[in-house]
Amino acid sequence: MLERARREESAELLGVTVELPAPLSLSKPASRCPACGHQIRWHENIPVLSWLRLRGRCSACRSPISARYPLVEIFTSIVFAAIGWRFGETPQTLLWCGAAAMLIALAGIDWDTTFLPDNLTLPLLWAGLVAAALGWTIPLADAVWGAVAGYLSLWSVYWLFKLLTAKEGMGFGDFKLLAALGAAGREDDPADRADRVGDRRSGGHRDETARLAARGALRALRPVPGRRRSHRHAGRADAGARLDRLGLTGACRWPACARCASD
Repeated sequence: MLERARREESAELLGVTVELPAPLSLSKPASRCPACGHQIRWHENIPVLSWLRLRGRCSACRSPISARYPLVEIFTSIVFAAIGWRFGETPQTLLWCGAAAMLIALAGIDWDTTFLPDNLTLPLLWAGLVAAALGWTIPLADAVWGAVAGYLSLWSVYWLFKLLTAKEGMGFGDFKLLAALGAAGREDDPADRADRVGDRRSGGHRDETARLAARGALRALRPVPGRRRSHRHAGRADAGARLDRLGLTGACRWPACARCASD
């Protein structure tokens, strides 16, 4: 699929006509053995299990099937499980699983061809920006500047290397991939994100002051060794009054208090 696209683009730029292979996509034609063309049936295409059952060979011509297939499938399943454990039943789980699948595919393609196709890098970049706009990851402004910084960092290295050596040290796909990673950013902890949202809505400084005041009032409710009961109870009553002024439950908990026992 990628080879056909590259040939087609090259022929268009050069203005020549070349013979192109048959159209190929992820859905058509059906999976087949690269050695004999045997169409793989559904029960021969189950991740890991089919490879083990066939003992790593084609069922028709007995040509070996690379162990890379089950290894990639196992690694991908582990990554998906880790993402599901981290994010639970949330839209972020689907987002990061899709991003992880793209990155794994890009790693394999880059290893084989040293080529990073726009068909994967650009959707990955847009997914990071859209997820930020929906509030699933980092703020949108951070995602945009992360994409800019990711692209320009390698772009600068590319042109500096080219000016010094008159050679191209990398392809433009590297710029786009790093831009996509910059747009994704780092996922905040859900509790920290909720705290920030709550502070913005209710006034973070006032809430923090109230929490500190309540903590001081509650500390006064603790027993103080060496004091008489009357003093301890008086201190606890004063602390209860302070809690009442803060809008918290401030009833005195001293068991010998006749006033509290009568309430």
